[in-house]
Amino acid sequence: MCHGSTQGFDLSTKFDDYAKIVALEEYVVISQDRQRVECRRRTGANTWDMMVYQEGDRVWLQSLDLAFAIASLYQGLDG
Repeated sequence: MCHGSTQGFDLSTKFDDYAKIVALEEYVVISQDRQRVECRRRTGANTWDMMVYQEGDRVWLQSLDLAFAIASLYQGLDG
């Protein structure tokens, strides 16, 4: 768990609330501490697949048909 962040809340309670939105196709959480993106994709009425992207990966947002290097999210940041 990340100290001083909302990541735990974003991945649990907040996700549960957003998952109730029928039109929501993907739920994405971007880590502030390291190159990590968690993407949950709706696969059915109450089912979700999870994909975790890390340093060196290309992130794919299926709902937008958009792919990009994870490093681009962190460009210009120290660390």
